[in-house]
Amino acid sequence: MQNRFQGRKSTLLVLLLLTSMLAASVPAAAVSGRDASIVISSNPMSQEVPKGETAEYTISIRNTGSNPVTVQLSQAQGDDCNGFSSQVDQITGIIDSGASETTTLRVNVTEGAGEDPCETTVTAIANEQVTPPDTPGATAQENITVTTSVDGDGSNELWAVELETAEPNRDWEGENLVIWQIEVTNKGRTNATISLEVEDDDAPGCDPLELTATLSETSLSIDNDSSEWVDLEVDVPDGQQAKKQCWNVHASVTNDPQANSTDDLPVNLEIPELHECDSELTSDLLVIDPDETKSTTITFTNTGNTQWSLQARVSGSKANWVEFDGTSSGTLPYNTEDDTKSFDIDVSPDDSVSSGSEVILIIEGKDGNGPVKCSSDLTVRVGQSHGAAVSLSKSMMTNVIPGGNDSTTIMVTNQGNGEESMRITVTLPNGWMGSLDGATISGGIGTTVLTVGSKHGSAKQNEAVLAITVPFDALADEVITIPISVSSSSGGAAYDSTNASISVAAVHGMFVTTSADDQTGKGNEEVYFPFEVENTGNTQDRFRLSVISQTSNPGWNTHFLWEDGGETPVTEIIVPAKETRNAILVVKIEGEEELANTRLTVRVTNIGDSNTADDDGDGVPDNQAEMAFRAILSNRIFLMDAEIDAEWDAQNGGSISLAPGGTDTIPIWLFNVGDLSDIAYISATGLEGMGSIKLTDSNGLPIEDGMPVSKGYAINNLSSGEFEIDVNGVVVVFEESPLCDANCTEDKAWQYIFDNGLVDSHEPALYKVLLYIEVTISSNSENGRTGIITFQAASQNNMIEMEELTISVSVNTIKKIGMTHTGDTEVDTDYSTSTSFEIQLSNQGNTEFEMRVFTSEALRGWVISISQQDSKVCEVTDDEELLCILDVGESVTIEVDVKPPHSSEVSDTFEFTFSAEPSESGLVGRKNMEFTINGEPEDVGIFEGLPGFTAALGIISMLGAAMLLNGRKKQ
Repeated sequence: MQNRFQGRKSTLLVLLLLTSMLAASVPAAAVSGRDASIVISSNPMSQEVPKGETAEYTISIRNTGSNPVTVQLSQAQGDDCNGFSSQVDQITGIIDSGASETTTLRVNVTEGAGEDPCETTVTAIANEQVTPPDTPGATAQENITVTTSVDGDGSNELWAVELETAEPNRDWEGENLVIWQIEVTNKGRTNATISLEVEDDDAPGCDPLELTATLSETSLSIDNDSSEWVDLEVDVPDGQQAKKQCWNVHASVTNDPQANSTDDLPVNLEIPELHECDSELTSDLLVIDPDETKSTTITFTNTGNTQWSLQARVSGSKANWVEFDGTSSGTLPYNTEDDTKSFDIDVSPDDSVSSGSEVILIIEGKDGNGPVKCSSDLTVRVGQSHGAAVSLSKSMMTNVIPGGNDSTTIMVTNQGNGEESMRITVTLPNGWMGSLDGATISGGIGTTVLTVGSKHGSAKQNEAVLAITVPFDALADEVITIPISVSSSSGGAAYDSTNASISVAAVHGMFVTTSADDQTGKGNEEVYFPFEVENTGNTQDRFRLSVISQTSNPGWNTHFLWEDGGETPVTEIIVPAKETRNAILVVKIEGEEELANTRLTVRVTNIGDSNTADDDGDGVPDNQAEMAFRAILSNRIFLMDAEIDAEWDAQNGGSISLAPGGTDTIPIWLFNVGDLSDIAYISATGLEGMGSIKLTDSNGLPIEDGMPVSKGYAINNLSSGEFEIDVNGVVVVFEESPLCDANCTEDKAWQYIFDNGLVDSHEPALYKVLLYIEVTISSNSENGRTGIITFQAASQNNMIEMEELTISVSVNTIKKIGMTHTGDTEVDTDYSTSTSFEIQLSNQGNTEFEMRVFTSEALRGWVISISQQDSKVCEVTDDEELLCILDVGESVTIEVDVKPPHSSEVSDTFEFTFSAEPSESGLVGRKNMEFTINGEPEDVGIFEGLPGFTAALGIISMLGAAMLLNGRKKQ
């Protein structure tokens, strides 16, 4: 049996040898088909072992062939293995295809081992194990060499573990998950199972733990001299307070029989104070016009882990637009109910950017004076600013002749930040004409609209042409100023204004008139020849007065007076442009015989006018005028007298009050108190700037020249107060003459009365002329203004003796209501009858006005209605009142109809008020009239006191009974 075993063993060795030889010539991995194939490996590949100990290696065999194999292992040591011995355990059994099996190689290090490493080679020979009839393929052989060294210091223990990490002490940087990557190294000489756990580390400076640390692995199996990585993870919540958190990672080799192979790795996380924040604006878009202010609020929220000092500031190109309403710094709280801090911001943009532009302002939250921790963008959409400057191409237009024109260009420059339609307004003086951009200026005001681009663009200026036409009556005495303004086309105050000035070229002209060619006077008396010098030019001029000739030789003494010089003789007078001055030629009568006279020629020369041409062909240079007067010696009296009509004067007291636009007439009587019939000079002046004055005769015709006034007696109608006229419509006057004095003319008047049978109705009266001063107040004249009318009358032959009357005029609107009622204001009536009252209303003021006519409220069933009689000056309102428009002196009759209560059985006294008041002034100017009606129930006989319906039933019943009785009697 032993021999059989030995024989088999020998056979096996031969087979192994053959297989080894075959493997040496062909690598196992390269054998294809049914040849055996294995892979051999060791863990570890080397070890350091103290003397007297054994190094163990795990040898792994993997079948990479297609059939099961058996493996024969052997070991061999190198030449440098003095003091080393080795033994490998065999793998029993079959290794299936794709499977692996392990065994142990032990290398014993004796006390006498040398210092050189010992290499031990393990050889594995694999033989296929097939099922007949298959035949096995070639064998496979693989080697692996491990190195065993002597651990001279004894540190290479069999069981050892080491923990390492790159950064055990870390500062938190705000991440939510902090991870340490820890390398766990098996420092022992054999595979080890290592247990890991995290412990609290209460080292000095560490705070009590609030955070939890977790290991990704708590147990590892690691080969010797190998390592694995595990993660130590710590979750840090938002807002974690500043603390130092410390842990100890403890590692132990669980398969160490002595249980003393451990290592510790202290780690700590320093959580510093975090100054972090978020920010939010209540409005992150503001639409603001330049120089306007809008507000928003920025709120900072503490996202750090402690309170800290916050400084808010603004950055951006237009940061100067922003102001903080109050402080811009403060403490940002932490761990409170509301960890926020808010700041109010006022934003006031200027117009340095175009309208519609959006500017980004960054509202920042800084850590004190340190870095910016958070920010929000505030967008400002800039509105439009408005403004403009106006200038002229030439501001002065000089020496423009009346009727001529000149022009200037108006330039408008937009000072706003957006395109805008702008209105140019030009105001011309009254009577001046012009055009603006080709459009005629009417009503004194001209406008045109221009579109002007933003001041930030190239189209920021536009222009219009202003042409001015100088009126023919324009004065050259002063420079005319024409205001020019520019504003928005939509209205509002002017952006800017300037003035264009225009000077009118001087034009000279004159016109001379006189009211008396002949004047009479006694010897050695002075007579006056008044004349007017009108300066028809447009500039003030000086006029020379001179007598250039007389028919008397020697000539009578003369000199000139004028209205501004008193009694001082003058040779020159000054007359402003377009004005008139009165001058007088004074002549001393020096003849001896009745009707002796001298004819004088007076020349008026415009000293300022150098034009000596005679364009009008009157034989006198155009800068001169001539007048002819005659002074006559006479002992006759030429004299006029005048007085205001006595009745009118008694009513008005020598003054009148008119409303704006009102008119009135003042009657004046003119008397001839000279010797014979004469021509009267009359004039009425005054009310400059208030209104106008006109002189008319008794027929309303204007009086333009002198007025004849007879001297004598006329026939006065005693009933009408008017003078008798003949068949031609001419007043019958018996004039005085040298042959018929006053008594003579009166006798002739009486004779006319007798001859015409007028003794009972007429009588002689001194002749006088009635004329009127017609006064009209301008409609734009203001209440409160006053003026004086001066009426003058004189004989045209004796202008030196002038009669003068004055009447004061005031502008005052008077709205006065007249109210009259001719009947009783208290009446008795029964309820079957209506009652009527007639009230006359009149306008006793001085202007047409509307009056409101109404009554007090009707009570207790009484009904009041009002209406107008035979007139259409009133209209009925929705409130059943009347609105009546009455001219001055006009009247209207109002009928008030009062109806009693229907079927009332009780006596009643009803009182009501009739009222009229000016519609505009209301209670001021109201007139009232009280009326009383004493009402009694209707008398109905035996049914008196019964209600109306009951009484009617009673009457019907009585009639029915009577008819029934009558019928029975007939039967």
